[in-house]
Amino acid sequence: MKNIILFIFGFITLNATADPGLAIKPLVISPSCYGSSNGSIQLSVYGGVAPYKIQWNHDLPEGATQTHLAAGTYNVTITDDENNVRTTSVVLTQPREILLSTTVRDIENTIHNTGEINLQVSGGTPGYTFNWSNSSHNQNLWDVASGNYSVVVTDASGCTATTSASVHEMRIMPIPTPSYTVMENQMDIRQKAKSSPTAITETATTELSVYPVPAANFFNVKGLDNGSEISLVNMNGQVVEQQKYSTSEVQMNVSNVPVGTYVMVIKSGDQVTTKPVSIAK
Repeated sequence: MKNIILFIFGFITLNATADPGLAIKPLVISPSCYGSSNGSIQLSVYGGVAPYKIQWNHDLPEGATQTHLAAGTYNVTITDDENNVRTTSVVLTQPREILLSTTVRDIENTIHNTGEINLQVSGGTPGYTFNWSNSSHNQNLWDVASGNYSVVVTDASGCTATTSASVHEMRIMPIPTPSYTVMENQMDIRQKAKSSPTAITETATTELSVYPVPAANFFNVKGLDNGSEISLVNMNGQVVEQQKYSTSEVQMNVSNVPVGTYVMVIKSGDQVTTKPVSIAK
């Protein structure tokens, strides 16, 4: 008796199916700091029939291990040698961002270093250290000179953030201090603007009048002598407006003069009279 062996040739079509026996176990290392790209994913695949084809989104190369990853969601598809498919998503988180803001107190008209920078910190992992450009390790700076200052803040996880602030020296011009001398039958008011070359002396008079005060665009001046010169002087002793008149009653245009407090200086011959005035628009 002869044995007959039949060889049957045909076609077998394998469809990709989700195989519940194909298991995935990811090992995830999230980025260490906000905005970092040092995260990684390493997949261990169980079940099915090896070898496995492992495909990722985000244009990542094929393979079980991905490195240099930022925070985000990564989708992966695993296909075994029998065309069974399993998909999953892996999420990488990141720490909160370290947020910095500053409040500055400038130096106000003094020879001493009185500048201050107050630093506010939030986010990250509390337990901050500070490294200022002037070698200070305090959170805030006190009694510093004018200049630019930068700081590197490091949190308990070793994450860093940087900011900077500037301290300015504010020079405030002194307000002129009047001095008074009482003379027989009249008061002679000598008002000298300190730190100014302009010396002003006011002699009381009942005839001269200036109105309105404050003014918006014009001052009306009555009681002038012929050939009077009227100047408007600011608190720094600077003449901001000056006009000459030949009549006893005039209207002085101050529409282009900034809002503020001024001294009106009226000169007639050797006689100098002053009036405190103000401009309000």
